[in-house]
Amino acid sequence: MRYKNYPLVTVADLNSSKEGGALSAFFNITSTKDSGENHFEQPSKFEGGAFGICLAGSKIVSLNLTTFKLEKGNILIVSPGSIVRFVNRSEDFEGYMAAFSLCLIKDIDIDSIIPFYSRIVDEPLVKLTDEQLERVVHCCDQIKARSLNNDNTPYFKEIIKHMILVLFYEVSSVYETGKVTLPHNFSKGEAILKNLRNLIIHNFRTQRSVKFYADQLGLTPKHISAVTKELCGMTVGEIIDEAVIFGAKIQLMYSEMSVNEVSEHLNFPNPSFFTRFFKHHTGMTPKEFRKTISSNTIND
Repeated sequence: MRYKNYPLVTVADLNSSKEGGALSAFFNITSTKDSGENHFEQPSKFEGGAFGICLAGSKIVSLNLTTFKLEKGNILIVSPGSIVRFVNRSEDFEGYMAAFSLCLIKDIDIDSIIPFYSRIVDEPLVKLTDEQLERVVHCCDQIKARSLNNDNTPYFKEIIKHMILVLFYEVSSVYETGKVTLPHNFSKGEAILKNLRNLIIHNFRTQRSVKFYADQLGLTPKHISAVTKELCGMTVGEIIDEAVIFGAKIQLMYSEMSVNEVSEHLNFPNPSFFTRFFKHHTGMTPKEFRKTISSNTIND
């Protein structure tokens, strides 16, 4: 099954049946008692990003068709566009889930997003120290309390937004210094897929050939294509295209580049080819995508 066939879940969906506060369409924090699990009983594609924190007990999560066990002190980071399923949890499980739309992190340095994205795709589970866990949970508690208490304070949305950015940087910080935990029984095929994704995310701007990546891995194109089809239901070409689209969206959302400049930045032969490629994969032109993002800003 290809990724695009999975049902889509957005941040707004997670808030559809509860009080979401001032930024309900863009950000959501839920605790154990209200974790939005009804949206992920079956594998679903999550449009935004998220992270889950385990405070007690354990929880089994399938992320991009790989199973992870979330235990006390662990944080699991969900990159945008991931396939998520909540498999089961222990009776004593306690935790937080924080979900965010990409437009919330537009003030973060663009160049820092793609490498971070690459790493969390490959290594999403991290063990936190007690001090790190306390800091992250404290941020979650503060944001949840403040976002549900809109007393018409001037710059209320800006206050919440920057509190969320603090949380994002806290998570980024502990991720960089935390101990990465790989899933149990990490197979040879999963190692190939991990290395392939890492190569693609660092080379997609200039290299779109399957043979290039096969040569870098010391394998044949047929071999790596078989691995990707088996593990994630996608061809190598589709994974490359996914990375190119993600890179294009990042530039269209967060940079001041024109469409022509984005096309050149991503090494397309001309803007018309880039526009056709982008529309084929997203259903809209780059200009339409940028206009949609602008119309959904949280600053108005």
